[in-house]
Formats: sequence, C-alpha cells, structure tokens
Amino acid sequence: MHSPHDPDHSLRITEDQQPGAHVVRLAGEADLDNVAPLRALLEKAVPAGEPLVLDLSELRFADSTMLNVLLQTYAELGDRLRIAAPSRFVLRLFSLTGLEDVLPIHASVAEATGVAVPPVAGG
Repeated sequence: MHSPHDPDHSLRITEDQQPGAHVVRLAGEADLDNVAPLRALLEKAVPAGEPLVLDLSELRFADSTMLNVLLQTYAELGDRLRIAAPSRFVLRLFSLTGLEDVLPIHASVAEATGVAVPPVAGG
C-alpha cells in the first residue's frame, strides 16, 4: 500500500560528506518497491568506519521493508548508525514498532554528527 500523496511513490537518496560523518538523506517513500538502492548503498557504507547519519526529515512513508533495512544496518553498525530528524510519520512508526527504544535517534543532523550547536539565548 502506498501513500496517496506521491503517485509514483519514489524514494530520493542523496549523500553528503560532513565533518565527522557520512550523511544520507531520504525523501519521499521507502517501501518494498524502491528500497533496494538504499540497501545497496548502506551495505557499501558499513565498512567505512565513520558514523553514518540517515536524515529522515523528508521521508513521508516507510513500510516494514524499510524498517528491516534500518534494523539490519543497525545490527552491522551499532551506534555508528544515527537516525537524524525523523519526520512525524517516521517517529510515529518508530513508536508503534518499538524502534524508538532501539535505534539511536537524534533531533537534527548536527546533533547526530556531533557538530556543536550554539546554545539558545536566554536558555
């Protein structure tokens, strides 16, 4: 079942090297039909040694196939895998499946990469 919001239910994957981590951004929908390129990319990234940050802020839909990819990657990388800025949909999915207590989830890419964020004034 696909979300009615994106008729072609595409998954867009972009990569970016940032200080201290390799960042992979996902946008759109991740499901059985289109998650294979992501799986291949993550398998390639496993031996790299540095943290791998998955920016899920623009992921609108994911199914159990995507969750399986995340769990397999976490089994290989441990805390080197960092989930950043999950969308509201993804947070709800993680909550319903119990993954919020398993995966290392960070509020932002900066937090996940360990880049210092200036304190909020007056806080």
